[in-house]
Amino acid sequence: MAINMTKLCVSIDRSMALQPERYGNKAVNLARMIKAGLPVPPAFVLSTESLMGCQKITLSDLLPGIKELEEKTGKEFGSTTNPLFLSVRSSPPFSLPGLLQTELNISNEEQLVPALQRVRESWNNEAARIYRTLHSLPDSVGTAVIIQSMVFGDLNERSGAGVLFTCDPITGEDKISGRFSIKAQGKSIVSRSGVEPKEIYCLKDSFPQVSKQIIEIKDTLEREFKNAQEIEFVIEDSKLWVLQTRDAMLYPPAQVRASMILAQKNIINSFQLLDRLGQSTKRKTYRFSTAPYNIPRYDDYSSDRAFGMGKICASPGAAQGPIAFSLETAREFARAGNPAILMVLQRTEELQPALLSGTIVGLVTRYGHEALHEAVLARALGIPMLDGDILGKDEMNSISHKIPAYLIGKTLVIGCKQITEGTEIVMDADSRYLWVKESTPPIKENEVVNIGDLQFDYSEEEKTARMFFGAYDYKALTFLHAKMIEDIVRQYEATQRALRLNLDAHVIHQLIIEKGGELGKSAQEIEKDILKAYPRGQEKFPYEVQDRKMAEKLGIVETDVKDYGFGIYFLPYSTYGTSLPDDEVRTAIEAHRIFVEKLYQSGLIDLSKIKIINFKAYDPMPHGHGSMYTMYDLGIYFDLGFSSRLKMIELLNKLIEEIAKNI
Repeated sequence: MAINMTKLCVSIDRSMALQPERYGNKAVNLARMIKAGLPVPPAFVLSTESLMGCQKITLSDLLPGIKELEEKTGKEFGSTTNPLFLSVRSSPPFSLPGLLQTELNISNEEQLVPALQRVRESWNNEAARIYRTLHSLPDSVGTAVIIQSMVFGDLNERSGAGVLFTCDPITGEDKISGRFSIKAQGKSIVSRSGVEPKEIYCLKDSFPQVSKQIIEIKDTLEREFKNAQEIEFVIEDSKLWVLQTRDAMLYPPAQVRASMILAQKNIINSFQLLDRLGQSTKRKTYRFSTAPYNIPRYDDYSSDRAFGMGKICASPGAAQGPIAFSLETAREFARAGNPAILMVLQRTEELQPALLSGTIVGLVTRYGHEALHEAVLARALGIPMLDGDILGKDEMNSISHKIPAYLIGKTLVIGCKQITEGTEIVMDADSRYLWVKESTPPIKENEVVNIGDLQFDYSEEEKTARMFFGAYDYKALTFLHAKMIEDIVRQYEATQRALRLNLDAHVIHQLIIEKGGELGKSAQEIEKDILKAYPRGQEKFPYEVQDRKMAEKLGIVETDVKDYGFGIYFLPYSTYGTSLPDDEVRTAIEAHRIFVEKLYQSGLIDLSKIKIINFKAYDPMPHGHGSMYTMYDLGIYFDLGFSSRLKMIELLNKLIEEIAKNI
């Protein structure tokens, strides 16, 4: 029985409702790209609710949509002289990277309905079900289906296809990354088809105009979707077409860096930045550590002792386990409680099941790159992956003698070395090296993401931060939050400091909401208060030294120390370590004495926490002519908890103001 056509075939255009739960992310993203003026092949979508509401779809049900595609393309479906070729693609409401079916090059009526059914049924394939379970995604929603006019990257030498990331998916660097091939279809780029794609920067040599368009599209899509994007494109007879875009699956530290860059470009606001950083810190990854506590032991795990090196880091991280040369053997190791590092040197379709099976901790393959579906999947699952030819130690530095590793039965022959199946090995995808395991377990949780080297529990530290920042009132918290966000967006790298700022900012943001609620403020009013806090160039942050020039004249330097510590140095010196005039030294010393007295009277600190020191500073010489050490005879340092900072700064500002009036 045919169903209502108006509900089944929905044109993907500027007027389509942006409802991913109904039409799926892929279809909604196509509509947003069309609205942004990007070249997208004409298409229509069958909604999830329509597909779930009918068991059988006939060709007549699809004719209204097909008719519209014929009108837009000037081609005819089923024609032998001017044929309209169609593709059938899944459009789930959340990303299932490369796990659902895609049908291409459909040119007649007999093919279309079976192709549609295969795409629908792929929602329930084993790999998709496992992925949804691992990521706590619902099984019940189903997938929408897109029917789209085909464009051909293999039409001629002026055609091609590619996949690009708007930032480096491994490092987060703000540059276009990816692969493309001339005279190829998009599917051959993301699967192990035998096509050897070039790096995306080579696009400018073959298609200079398209390369310029790609750069413009990068900026457009990052601003439209407010995230780094993974984009599939086709060039048909020199014309660029964008087939799809989605939020790029980045390595967690890369996500941190990319988010900070987006914030610096004013593409995302402070709330979005905090959310991205929070998501990144919750994704566990692992790194190669040469010994417990990250103490270097280059005698054990140096590049000199590596037996092999991969060509491409497709998914960063580190792993250790027995080497397996087949998925079946890897499963045997896993059943014995020892998950394997799987090495496959031939093209195979078993890589996605291997990644999803839970039986492997690392993957080493050949004939691939970072844009493959399984590479994207590996990054989503946090599994390290090396790709490309694996070279032995003798071949690593050789210019001409480069023989890739190969298998003889259950033995890996790599250079002059032989590795038998089951040998315990260590892989570090970041450096691309492989070792035979020789000493203590060298793998640790990656402290850059999980702040492991600070040795604290995130939830416990969150409680501590709430205790410290809970002493501030509502207005003070809004200023602190704004200042902390400014600090965060200046952090280009995924460091412990950046992540610690993120934790503090999260806590402060929660406290702002709680205290704003207590004051009777609505969510909109609270957001407005946060956004207007600390406007650049108009209002100074009230909880820092105000008169910077006078503070410098008095030799006052404030500094954050330790985790939540805050201190002030009184140092009678000017820039580059030259001595102050005697009268200014006397003024500074008197200021120090008065400040200590008032600080003591305030009850903020006892005398035991005041240190009179000979302060040794490392000062840069002017004009870049080296550096020198300078010994200062007088220095007083106060080390306070962060909770005392507000009152201490207020006291210091009053003192500086009084001194400024008298000199």
